[in-house]
Amino acid sequence: MGRTRDRTPGPSEEERTDYDVNTGVSTTGEGQVLYSDDRFKMRDALGEFDPRAGTGITEAQHRALRTLIHFIDDGPAEGFASGAFKETLPSASVFPTSVIWWESSGKTKKIVERALTW
Repeated sequence: MGRTRDRTPGPSEEERTDYDVNTGVSTTGEGQVLYSDDRFKMRDALGEFDPRAGTGITEAQHRALRTLIHFIDDGPAEGFASGAFKETLPSASVFPTSVIWWESSGKTKKIVERALTW
């Protein structure tokens, strides 16, 4: 059997937390952690929540966030407006330090900016 940091055999209280299984119970106080109805329930200043809920995003949410995975080096891809404008700084440089994509040539709304260090 392995030894804990305090050199005693077996798990110490710092390494494990046991929860009683309850049914139909909700958290009542801020900072409370509870296991009920086959799931963990936690409560913070905003209210009760399930720590596993909402950990992933749907494909539609992923596109809506305009993550860089959907942005191609040579221009906007799926989900981006057409007519976007690419600005490379310093202009005509072999080693640009910044590449910025704008929604239009008016450069009023930035889509994405990539800073380069050579």
